[in-house]
Amino acid sequence: MQLRHRSAPYLSIYLSIYLSICTLTSCCGIDDPPCPVEGRWVKVCLDWSESLLDEYETSDASVWFFPESGEKPKVLYTNFTLDSIYLPRGWYRVLAFNGTAQSGSHPYLEFRGTDRYDTFEVYTKRISPQERFASSVSGNEQASYSPDILSVARTSFYVFRNAETTVRLSPRPITGLLRVAVRIQDMQYAAEHSNALSISGMAESVFLATGRTGATTTTHYAALTHRVFDVENGVATADGTMQATLTTFGLPATASKNILLLSFLLRNGSLYPVERNVTDKFTRQDGDTASGLPFDLFLNVGFDGFPVVIPETPAGDAGLDVGVQDWGPTVDIIQKI
Repeated sequence: MQLRHRSAPYLSIYLSIYLSICTLTSCCGIDDPPCPVEGRWVKVCLDWSESLLDEYETSDASVWFFPESGEKPKVLYTNFTLDSIYLPRGWYRVLAFNGTAQSGSHPYLEFRGTDRYDTFEVYTKRISPQERFASSVSGNEQASYSPDILSVARTSFYVFRNAETTVRLSPRPITGLLRVAVRIQDMQYAAEHSNALSISGMAESVFLATGRTGATTTTHYAALTHRVFDVENGVATADGTMQATLTTFGLPATASKNILLLSFLLRNGSLYPVERNVTDKFTRQDGDTASGLPFDLFLNVGFDGFPVVIPETPAGDAGLDVGVQDWGPTVDIIQKI
């Protein structure tokens, strides 16, 4: 009896230690806090049917899982529409997009703030001065390429210990399209090619989690193409329209000044720039757009033609090598409207 009495305290200690270990290493129910050890293989299904991307553009994809606990995100790089990843038990917020966040994955995009869900940001690559057709008219603002089409999906879910989890993602574009139409009198004096524009004050970046644009602005460049002459009574006139289209993140989160600089190659070989303040001149269409992208921006401008007398050359000839010596010195005129 005395031996049994002396052993009782030791049994109580052993039992307490055993119960403590069980408490720290087990997840007993779905209402328990996230278990730091146990997890599940999670199936990931990607549906690219609404991404506006072709099969090549979706051959590489990234799915980022951000734990609500604040731990480092886990990333699934995949070449398949159906894949899986092992995740510890807990809540996750998810971002999925075409390509990767590594430099070089997208021709004209870079990423930053990738350690957190709400700071994950994509921005446009800068253009070197050697690649610009003209200097930015907005001071020190950086110039960058117009963005690639980036399609993104977002969701959140919980990984249970004893329940199979499937995450279904349907990435959709977050980039839009800017359409610029320039109405020109005496458009016949402009060459058919080598006309371009720059537009400042555009959004440089967008946050993937919200689709909200950043506050930093940039200048984009584009070629003026699709030259169409007016027709009256079945006969083409000297007036017409040039157009440019470029992908964009849209306007920045805070109000910005937008300057449009047009650069025309005239038929006598000279360059003719036109500068115009187009702040608040944009119209926007969301939803059911002609481009299929989530939004279209429209900008319509015009001017009264070229205030110089330019000898006419045969249609389609830019006049770079015929009779230039007879025209006298070339004068480039900047017209502010």
